[in-house]
Amino acid sequence: MKKVTFILAIFILMLTCNISLSASLTDSSLNKVLSLSGILKQVAEYPGMVNAGIDQAHQQGPSIPENKLAGMKRAVEKAFIPEMFINAISEEIRNNITEEEATQIISWYESSSGRQITLAEEKASKPDALQKMINEAQALFSNTDRIRIVQEIDNLVGATDTTMQIQMDTAVAIFTSISSALGQNQEEFLENFKMQLTSQEEQMRQNAEQITILSFLYSYKNIEPNTIQEYIRFLEKPTTMKLIESVKKGMKYSFGKAINEMAESLGVLLSSQES
Repeated sequence: MKKVTFILAIFILMLTCNISLSASLTDSSLNKVLSLSGILKQVAEYPGMVNAGIDQAHQQGPSIPENKLAGMKRAVEKAFIPEMFINAISEEIRNNITEEEATQIISWYESSSGRQITLAEEKASKPDALQKMINEAQALFSNTDRIRIVQEIDNLVGATDTTMQIQMDTAVAIFTSISSALGQNQEEFLENFKMQLTSQEEQMRQNAEQITILSFLYSYKNIEPNTIQEYIRFLEKPTTMKLIESVKKGMKYSFGKAINEMAESLGVLLSSQES
């Protein structure tokens, strides 16, 4: 009976203390994951990338007055603070990745293939890459083998889904803020706008997938197929999937805050210029 009681006590202790059985992620390993994966550099480019998108839209249809354009850019820089993104992503990684798992991730990113992938992704995240990507779109989409490969990456990391969600959240936040600034009936206008978004959802998803695939094609255009396949095998690992989900969750939270901040600033900007 004593033996049974002892075994039961050990079992209960294991259940209540299982978190301590895996070493907590150290600051050193967290910083290595953030740095080697390219997250630090890519997040630092977010304000520039968003403003590059605004410039691109302005070039295609220059209907936005210069003073409003400048105000929009200031709103972006105020809202898209890289440190906020890094803090949120770091917190999610700390909550989900152990020291042992981080060691496995770091080992791959320190490999030759890992360094190639990270460098390619960092270059593609720079603001000036957007125009280059558009210029090369036709040539990049002509390679059907590459398209199939990067579609597999998209499925693994959920990039199209994330892009789609960010677009929807951005549209709703900006519309809500601007309609409020103009003194319109919030509830009625918002419901109508959401219905319009729903009716356009399929087309929006196609557009989101197209730009996602294009960004991947551009990012990995100089990477050998064998190296990309090695990257896919790395992405398929359970530990890597945990990292991906942690980064996505941190980014989703940060983008939500940034979008609402930006929408509020745009609403104030429009309201001040209308009055």
